[in-house]
Amino acid sequence: MKQSWHKSVLIVRMCWESLVDLVTGRYSLASVSGPVGVSTAIGDAAKAGFEPFLYMFSLISINLGVMNLLPIPALDGGRLLTT
Repeated sequence: MKQSWHKSVLIVRMCWESLVDLVTGRYSLASVSGPVGVSTAIGDAAKAGFEPFLYMFSLISINLGVMNLLPIPALDGGRLLTT
């Protein structure tokens, strides 16, 4: 459980740092992947084994949670500003 918690915290930090890097221009929007790229990455992780496959799903889930907390009206986090 302790290892899982620490790994989750590292993934959250990675998501925030990636978002900051996109906003500051360190990475271009061309490096962002859509649904096709995500499904390709999931397929590659599945071929690599069960552990990389689970890591990919945890990365996607935590990234979705981080994005939903952002105060952007189109996302769920926009409700934090209106309520």
